[in-house]
Amino acid sequence: MLPLVKQSIGWEYINEGTEDKPKKGFVSTTPGSSLKMTIDTSRIGDGGSIPVMIGYLKSYTSMGQAMLE
Repeated sequence: MLPLVKQSIGWEYINEGTEDKPKKGFVSTTPGSSLKMTIDTSRIGDGGSIPVMIGYLKSYTSMGQAMLE
């Protein structure tokens, strides 16, 4: 996951779980944070696709917005 990151401002890649049940991911608590990632699509043929899953937790208070480009 980390090699995909091209720029990280205010984000950390952490384990919010345990050693037995890891819950790894990017976390930010800083307003205005940005995370830029690049996905290599060179292995797919014409008309192919690459599944990308984005999770956005919105159960905490004072959460912000997400934008995908």
